[in-house]
Amino acid sequence: MFGVLMEHVSADGMSKLAATTGALDKGITSEQFWEAWGRHRHEYDAGTISSEDYWQLVAKDLGVDLDWQAYEAAELHGFGIPDPAMIEWALSLKDPETQVAILSNIPFHMREGLYTELDFLADFDYRFYSCELKVAKPNPAFYQHALDEMKIAPEAVLFFDDNLENVAGAKKLGINAHQHLNLSESAEVAKEFLAN
Repeated sequence: MFGVLMEHVSADGMSKLAATTGALDKGITSEQFWEAWGRHRHEYDAGTISSEDYWQLVAKDLGVDLDWQAYEAAELHGFGIPDPAMIEWALSLKDPETQVAILSNIPFHMREGLYTELDFLADFDYRFYSCELKVAKPNPAFYQHALDEMKIAPEAVLFFDDNLENVAGAKKLGINAHQHLNLSESAEVAKEFLAN
């Protein structure tokens, strides 16, 4: 989702998000914050640890107390921006023989907040969220769940993700997976795939 249908925030935006926790006022750099933020994010996205437990782990790694509630409130509207051109293109692929799905690593607070405000999500045939499935990409079980729900063979699927680890995870199941870099390249890959 983020990095494909939604653009990542700028480096300045990332620093502003980190600042909402109070960490930068306590001598922590933005880089240090995001490194600690990512260290336990997989479990958090998978919904296997709570917000409070996740942020306790981040705070312990950084050695400072964090205002994580302020961060999560800011994250809802500050972590990504919908990419209208990418969304329009993805939905244009839909037809009676082609289904379009979203597989997103997302924690509950984002799923319940931001995702309820994104009207375009309802236009996708399927939406799979890591926090609801208790498993996150690149775990093959995430992709297998999607395949089972969609009743489709892996070789009949074209999957895009901006994260190479997630691409590799999909490939392990035989899915045609590609790293998304920009719309023009992904559109060319999809055109060739759908022509076969």
